[in-house]
Formats: sequence, structure tokens, C-alpha cells
Amino acid sequence: MTYGWAIVLILAAIAALYYFGFFESTRYVPRSCTLQPALPCDTYVMGYNASATEPLSFKMLSHNGLGSDINLTGFSISVENIGGVGTNTYQGACSSYDNTTQTISSLTHPGNLIICDADIPDTDRIPRIGDPVRFTITMYYVNCETDPNYHTTGSCLGGTAHTVQGSVNTQLEYEHEMPYPTPCCPLPTPSPTASPSPSPSPTASPSPSPSPSPSPSPSPSPSVTPSSCPTGGGTILACPCTIHGAGTYTLGDDLNPNPDGFTCLVVQSDSDNAVINCDGHNITGPGDFGVVVYANGVTLEGCNIHQYGKGIVTYGNNTIITNNRMTEGDIGIDLESNGNRVTGNNASHNGYPLVAGTGLIVGGSNNVIENNYFDSNWGGTGSYEGGIGIDIEGSSASGNNFTNNEAIGNNYWGVYLGYLTHTDNRFTGNTATGNPHGDFKCNSASAIDGDNICSDDQGCSSWLHSC
Repeated sequence: MTYGWAIVLILAAIAALYYFGFFESTRYVPRSCTLQPALPCDTYVMGYNASATEPLSFKMLSHNGLGSDINLTGFSISVENIGGVGTNTYQGACSSYDNTTQTISSLTHPGNLIICDADIPDTDRIPRIGDPVRFTITMYYVNCETDPNYHTTGSCLGGTAHTVQGSVNTQLEYEHEMPYPTPCCPLPTPSPTASPSPSPSPTASPSPSPSPSPSPSPSPSPSVTPSSCPTGGGTILACPCTIHGAGTYTLGDDLNPNPDGFTCLVVQSDSDNAVINCDGHNITGPGDFGVVVYANGVTLEGCNIHQYGKGIVTYGNNTIITNNRMTEGDIGIDLESNGNRVTGNNASHNGYPLVAGTGLIVGGSNNVIENNYFDSNWGGTGSYEGGIGIDIEGSSASGNNFTNNEAIGNNYWGVYLGYLTHTDNRFTGNTATGNPHGDFKCNSASAIDGDNICSDDQGCSSWLHSC
């Protein structure tokens, strides 16, 4: 009888694991998005928002690496049993952000950002958060340089039309904003009749032609004013500010709220190894993003960032984020890249009753996180995804090292690892106490060393692996 009950319990446990999808091989496939090398998936998300009219949506950031002007004419996603039953294609749109003129249109010059978005209005089949989703994406564009009249008329409707298709393999996430440069969205619907500005004639006064690297205005001002920001280093006096070029940038004073409510500072991809030293000044919202980093090797230090949806988010590798403070927003720091070093920061008191707050999100690999403090981040009413000190997200977030950090009094988890594919993340000498749902919560093959400190009543709890 004893063995019989044991077998029943084992079968019940296997059935539960099967029900929750732990035997689905696609659940553990790393996230991927392929379109074509010259039109890459720089970042992307399949998001769910239960309160939206169209609760499922796919968003993607790309850029024009083709070396020629193109006109974006369409975008679609084809999914199977996502939203609707069977295979369905949903139409979306792509538009371009011009780094030099800071305008949005369907025309994109080489190097310009491309923003694509497609909503799924059907609600018959809604995957669970964390479930794998696989689908195809299609982008349509016209090569302007193949229209012989393009540089005369400024229109490329007579150019060669192209269609590129790719595939996406990811997990369904709660919808969150992506760091579009300022000014921003909502996304316009591109028109096939949108026309670029014609190239300058040989007798026109010199101005930069479209090029892969954005360049400053040809009529520089001798001093920085609140409506502009320096290039190649200097003093930033106001936001919004889009940074171009390596150099050391400082804040001349506290930065007041961004008038358009989106992003204060954007460090563009042509600014590798730039240094932004806030020198203790405040960057105060409300707004979507305090600082967004696209370049590699950037140092961001001494900033006090308040009331932004995300205080700091980096898509560039090897970013150094040190001695900053992020409060009264949603997410303090978001690492969506690799090889970053995060030291001496304080991300606390983020989130409030209707918004989920998190101190640090780690979505990349081989990052070093040490001597940081994450306290009293609030999860929001009924929220499962917030109220976390350190949240390791994304199926490929592996090889990260967490040393001597403190996650204290967050109202859900202290440290949260949510994917079985999280491997080789190591936690040494950290303190996680007073987090009511668990101090170290793991669904991962990562190593929680014995010298971490947990609350007496919670211990270092786990789902499938000992922490």
C-alpha cells in the first residue's frame, strides 16, 4: 500500500509538471529573432496587456543597415493558435526615426532606427505568461535608390519593392514599453506615398547627405542652450538630449521633466566609450525612460533618477553603471545586454499600488552586479511580476555574478530566477531578508552559495532546484 501511494504521488507530480509545460522542449529554446543581417532585430517583445482592447502585440526595433534610403511600406506577423484559432496573419506598420532631424516617417536613411508594431485583436487563444511563442514576421519596403527620379522629385514610388521574412522564437511577456529615442510614439501608420526630402543640388549650401552615422547640424552654436545638447562631450543643461560621439558629458544642473514625457537622455550607438557623469544632479520625471544606452563601453555615474518608468536601460554591451540612485519609478535598472558592470547603486521605493516595481532586471549574460541596494520595491495590487529586488529575466540570462548585494523588504521576492534555462548565475555574499514571498526564488540551475543571508522564516526557497 505504501509503495502504491508513492507511485500515485510520483505520477501526480509528473502530470503536474506536464500540465505546466515543463516537458515542452520549445520552452527552453533561447530567444531568437532573425530577419536579415542588414535589417536586424535589435530588440523585440511579444507582450500581453489584459486591459487593452487588443491584448497581444509584437513590437520590434531594427535599423537600416542596407546602405541606401528605403521607404517602409508594410509589416505583418503570421502566428498559429496565438490570438485566433489556426494560422492567422495580422497587419502592422513600420516607421523610421531620423537621428538628425528627430522626426518620424516611412522614409529611413542608412543607420536610422526602424520601429515596427503589430497588434493581435483576437482573444480566442491567449498563451500563458512565459509560454513559448513562435511566428514569422514580414517587412515590406521600396529601395529608393532604384528610382531614377528619386534625387530629383524626392519620391521613390518607382523604386524596386522588396519583401523580407524572418522568424521569432520567444516567450510571452507582460507588455512593457521599449526605449524609443525622443521624440516618440504613438507609432504613425506609414503611407506608401511618403516622400523623402530631395538631395541637395550641387549649388546648394553644404549640408550632410544621408549617411550611416548621424551628424550634428552644420551651423553649430558656440554654447550649449537648454534646447540643445553637446556632441563629443560637454555640459548637458536640459532634457531631452540625444548624445552623439565619445567624450565626457556632465550635467550642469538638475534636469527638469522632459516636456514630451518620454526619454530624457539617449546615448546613441555612435557614442562608444562615452562617460556621463551626473555629479549628483537629479533627473526627474515623470517620463518613460531616464537614460537609454545603445552604445558600447559607456560609463554612467552619479545620477539621481526619479519618477521614470525605467531609470536606466542599456542595450549596449560593457556598460559601467555606478553610484546612481533610482527611486519612485517602475524599474530602477534594466540590463538587456552583456558584460555590464553594475556597482554601488541604490534602486529602491519603485512601484506603487497600481504599478509593479523592480529594482534590477537582468536580461543579458556575463554581467557583474555587486554592492548594490534594492529596498522596498512595491508589486502593485494583485501583481505577480513586480515587488522584486533582483529579477533575472529572459531565457538566455546566464553567467551573471551577484556579489554583496542587498534585497530587503521588497513586497514579493528578494531575488527571482524564473527560467530553467538560467544557468551558471552565481550569488555570493548577498543579503535578502524581509521579502514575504521568498528571499531567493529559483526555477534555475544557478548556484546560490552558502554565505548568502536569508530571513529566518523564509529561508532560501526554491521550485525545482536547491538554492
